[in-house]
Parts: sequence; structure tokens; C-alpha cells
Amino acid sequence: MAAPNAIRVRYDLLRAMDSSDITTVYQAIPTRTNTAPLTYTLIPFPEAVRIIQIKNGTSSNLLLSSNGIDDHETIFANQGIVLDYCANKSTMGGLLELPGNGFLWVRYDPTPPYYQLAPNASEYIAVTVIFAATD
Repeated sequence: MAAPNAIRVRYDLLRAMDSSDITTVYQAIPTRTNTAPLTYTLIPFPEAVRIIQIKNGTSSNLLLSSNGIDDHETIFANQGIVLDYCANKSTMGGLLELPGNGFLWVRYDPTPPYYQLAPNASEYIAVTVIFAATD
């Protein structure tokens, strides 16, 4: 049982993308359904995101965006990153959150200054999204 005044954690469905879908143009990372056959569907974040974990299982450095237009983050080849938006809560400003109803976007860029190569076949990027439960 949760303690009084506790906020429960809720995980979204795993988001993943095969390397063959990662291009030089931003692509939204889809949600993977757990029914057979496995399918991938573009479903926006249902709630504001508190924590997001990204695993780059490709041999290429990748660029990430929260709006599908601007470069916001680089994730290096075969690395992971955790973005904990609410780690530095302030009593005046509250918590940082990535807005709900959005996506995380990914691409690679072969031009300067990035010089990124296209990911090899059979590689992936996976995203775990964590919310504060509202129910």
C-alpha cells in the first residue's frame, strides 16, 4: 500500500524503432504493442513525462528531438541515457515535465559537425517513459 501523499509510478508501453526506420529526417519513435503479431503504433505520451530512459542499440550516434524539428540531444552509439526531469524540484517552480501528447523523435546526421553514419541493419533504439500516476 502506498504511503499517504505518495505519488505512484506508471510506465508507458515500450517505444522502439528498428534501425532501418532511422533516417536523416526526424521520425517519431512508435509504441510497441504486446499482442501477436507485434506492431508499432504512433501513440503520443498520455501524460506529462517525469523520467525517460533511452537505449541506443545502434552503432551510430543519434540525434533526439522533443518537437521533431530541432536537435535537442545526442545519444552516442551503444549507450543509454536517463533524463529525470523532476530530479531538481524547486518549491517555487515545482517539477519539470516533458509535456504529454507529444513524441520523442530520432534521426542521424551525416553532415558537419556530426558526421554520423547510418545505423547498421538489425539494430534499434528503445525508449522507456515514466509518468506520475493520476488514477
